[in-house]
Amino acid sequence: MELPDGRLPESFGKPPFPESKPFELGTPAAPPAPSDPPAPSDPPAPSPAAAAPEPSAAPPERPDRPGPRGPIRPPANRAPVRKPAPRPARRPVAGPDAGPGRSAPRGPDRSRATTIGFAVVAVLAVFVTVAAVESRQEQERGETGAGGPPSRAVEVAAGAGCPALGFIGANELGQDGSDAVRAVRMAVDAYNVATTLSCKVRLIETDTGHGSPAEVRAAVARFDDDDIVGVVGPLRDADVALAGYDLDSAGLPFVTPSAGGPMAATWSLETFHRLYPTDLDVTDAAARLLGTRLHARRVLIVGHDDDGELRMAARMRASTEVSVVATVPIGVATTDFGAVVRQIRPLGAESVFFTGSAEEAGDLARSLRQDGFTGPLVGGDALLEPAYAARAGTAGDNTFALCGCGEPLDAAFVQAFTAEHHEPPGRYAAGAYDAAQLLLGIIGQRVMTRGGVQESLWHGPFRLMQGRFAFTGTGDLDRASIAVNVYRPGTDSTGRSGMLPLTAIRFS
Repeated sequence: MELPDGRLPESFGKPPFPESKPFELGTPAAPPAPSDPPAPSDPPAPSPAAAAPEPSAAPPERPDRPGPRGPIRPPANRAPVRKPAPRPARRPVAGPDAGPGRSAPRGPDRSRATTIGFAVVAVLAVFVTVAAVESRQEQERGETGAGGPPSRAVEVAAGAGCPALGFIGANELGQDGSDAVRAVRMAVDAYNVATTLSCKVRLIETDTGHGSPAEVRAAVARFDDDDIVGVVGPLRDADVALAGYDLDSAGLPFVTPSAGGPMAATWSLETFHRLYPTDLDVTDAAARLLGTRLHARRVLIVGHDDDGELRMAARMRASTEVSVVATVPIGVATTDFGAVVRQIRPLGAESVFFTGSAEEAGDLARSLRQDGFTGPLVGGDALLEPAYAARAGTAGDNTFALCGCGEPLDAAFVQAFTAEHHEPPGRYAAGAYDAAQLLLGIIGQRVMTRGGVQESLWHGPFRLMQGRFAFTGTGDLDRASIAVNVYRPGTDSTGRSGMLPLTAIRFS
């Protein structure tokens, strides 16, 4: 149900990050004290039904989707599926005496042929038995051994005919991209250890490089394997835009753990899903944070004139939580914010909402504090980048970052990740792990086809590491599944991301 102003009804829920002290302004939270790394342990082994939908009286009907979006482009570089040649029909018995109305010869010749046949079958049976015993021994050694490459038996079990997952990442994201693929590998490994099915799940990884159309097409082409029943990724909005139609036309369900561009929901992609709030959800959360928690309702919006940031500014202006006093556009890679800062006092702004890059946010924070403005600066996940801390320094006081990413809520996952990689999981690791768990949980229910996985994704909600999730008809999270986390950006530029969790904003 929509309110008269077009917004959806919203409310706070229980924050997943308990506040150890009152929510204060102007005092950055201290980073947690370093501790010894936990002892190595086996990765968490979720049960195959970890992502199973909760029971209900009757499965919901598939939601109505928007109208057709026109012709779908065929998947890039997709080679035709090669089907095995049909077996030749059995031929009738033939011989020198065979012919119309005559049967195969009888007598000693046939008896001798029968004896030879039995001998051949016996020899083959011996070979098959020995091979099966050796294969089983190799499989046991491979599954119980500590570390090392998988045994030949495991590779065969996870070969053609067994379901596979794809991962489409972006090395340009640096540590965030690396943490995402690490988390997916952990989920697949844990599933293969815990599953009772005979097939092990393969993971096929690819990368979109610098994000050019040719690189994205080449990345998607790696998924031209009928055994792949689901994909984790892409990680970036631009990659979703370039790869989405190709994945959709291949009937390949994909779940992005980090792309929040709201336009993807308007493309009528049947197989698109995301475990991440949209940029508009983040804007709603920023308005709620400023108006209800920080009591700084008079907001100055600063950002670029691109479509995404203009949509966020329009969403903020439509909110009843705050009053937007002005929207100030800036150029790309702006470093001088003097003209912006000089407008704050005449306009009576009490806070600033910024939608630009990490470097720009750092320069803006420094300019605001130098001019004596002490009100809150609120931005997106760019404020979690080390580049923001490097630019802002101590001027980063009283700034808040909003992000759909969350701290992993499973201690076993954090311990296993840290033990294996010698550093804690980054901001996209938990979402990537949950996206993989979601698809693996469906496979664990013996759903082995793309169509079956796609159909199962409609029948949520699903309980994952980060909470309870369900999808709308456009592949977005339903309103009850959205949590936008509020962080205090760290001021130590040597840190990986400076994520100091404060609370979360949930919508009903």
